[in-house]
Amino acid sequence: MLVVAVARIVFDASAFTLKEKRRIKRSLVDRTRRKFIVSIAEIEDNDNPSLLTLGLSYVSNSSSHAASAIDHVLSYMESLYLAPLIYKEREILDFGTLNDPLWDEVDDFSTWEAVKNDRNTIPFDDNKPKR
Repeated sequence: MLVVAVARIVFDASAFTLKEKRRIKRSLVDRTRRKFIVSIAEIEDNDNPSLLTLGLSYVSNSSSHAASAIDHVLSYMESLYLAPLIYKEREILDFGTLNDPLWDEVDDFSTWEAVKNDRNTIPFDDNKPKR
């Protein structure tokens, strides 16, 4: 079963310059990644010094585990008190069991030689020096 938990959080960075906002973001992201295995990126308002909007994602095999993990991450980030948290939302995407392949079997190559020989699917740089 594939479960993905996603969250969007917005911090109020209105008292900071763009340089200070980026320092706050770097600190939030680095501290959180040291403590949790979660993907984090600034997703909106990149050049707006008054808002810091981050997106988080976490992959699991259980809906309750994914929700709990994202909630712990959000609580941790809020407890750092680097900037006031003004908005948070999360969603759990449950993909269930994967009965069908993600790609067409026609495109499934059985060997690396077949992939190399089919130049229509993968762009190769013929000008690149060979080793």
